[in-house]
Amino acid sequence: MRLRTLLRTNAGAWLAVPMVLLAVLTSATFRPASSDGYGIALIAAGTSALAFVAPLCAAAGAWEGGRLRRAEWWAGPHARSRVTIAAWAVGPAIVAGSLAVGAAVVAKMIGAGVWAVDVRLLALSVLVLTAHALAGFSLGLWVPLTIAAPTALISSYLWLAFPRALNPLWVRHLNGSLDSCCQLHQDLAPAAFWAAAAMALGMIAAAAWALMRAHWSRRALAGTAAPVVLGVTLGSVLVAGMGSDPVVARDPSLLVCSRGTAPTVCVWPEHRGRLDEVVLIARRASEGWRGVGLAVPGTFSEIDPVAAPPGVGSFGFSLEADADDIRNALSYAMLPPFPACTETEPFRGNEARDYVLAWFDATGGMSDEGLTERFADSSRPGAPPTLDTVRDVRAQPPTTQREWVERNVAALGVCDLEPQLLPDA
Repeated sequence: MRLRTLLRTNAGAWLAVPMVLLAVLTSATFRPASSDGYGIALIAAGTSALAFVAPLCAAAGAWEGGRLRRAEWWAGPHARSRVTIAAWAVGPAIVAGSLAVGAAVVAKMIGAGVWAVDVRLLALSVLVLTAHALAGFSLGLWVPLTIAAPTALISSYLWLAFPRALNPLWVRHLNGSLDSCCQLHQDLAPAAFWAAAAMALGMIAAAAWALMRAHWSRRALAGTAAPVVLGVTLGSVLVAGMGSDPVVARDPSLLVCSRGTAPTVCVWPEHRGRLDEVVLIARRASEGWRGVGLAVPGTFSEIDPVAAPPGVGSFGFSLEADADDIRNALSYAMLPPFPACTETEPFRGNEARDYVLAWFDATGGMSDEGLTERFADSSRPGAPPTLDTVRDVRAQPPTTQREWVERNVAALGVCDLEPQLLPDA
């Protein structure tokens, strides 16, 4: 078939411009997991358009399959192979969908002023679009068009959108819509990528098997279902137990660290321009905390808390953060993580969290305006006011302050230790 004829008659070609416009508009409303120009997060946000583009590809495929069904062409003799015919029929829809997702990604990068190349999610998007287009095409070959087209459209959309509402949480990673990746300290989880790829390949294999059938039988139905079942099984094994986001810790070798400073500060490449500023803030805060005798990490790093080695304080900030926001992030790094017992037991120490955090902020050099903004109304009804309590604590000798902080920090790391909100007289 000549290209001109293909563009004039193929449903995928008709939908190319609407797909691009829809993809750019829908992705424009999707907020990336990171606002700091992180390439993989921008690409993931752009691929959020899959939820709308893939159903159109499936419907276009069903339309093309229905055309061949009405003409009774598929069952008749033809010089070209069925694979070749299917490729020419659904190829324009796949190309149009890929261009639409690519346009959405480029629009995200232009908006952020960043250019990054990461082919993982883009390649996965093309694979998902191919799977949906071929599934729609095979459905159109065997089911009347009035049923096939809307069924392909709706089924595709539900598969991409509905798993987000299901438990277990890892089910959502099977459909290839991995747009919640990634915060700055995270990277795309290989398990989620391969699980979605296995599911898409299973759909492609099932559609290919259906294309080769001259008629249907139990064996043909089993052959169509088997690749999908295999894809679901393999994908489930890969992502079972994963949370709601398809992420792993980012490679710490990418961190950019200060040299000859105390403490050492490590930030991600996207924050390299603010490294000197953060070093000064961390130095001032560390001096204040050490002044009362507290042990302070020798390194503050933006590494994922899960991957942080002992003795490294994990913190994070955004490019929009001001100096007080960074101080607050460093203060959080001085607190222990929530203990596992909080899932089954009352967490008594949690009521001291704001008091201890406010003390770290104030002692670390936070402005009065920053303290008031964060803690003016943070105390519970009947509890002593946070900022007044912190002022009283900071008026005590260094030894008393250290004992107060250490007791309450210890209470934040377990569930059965009562905090001490007021300092000893």
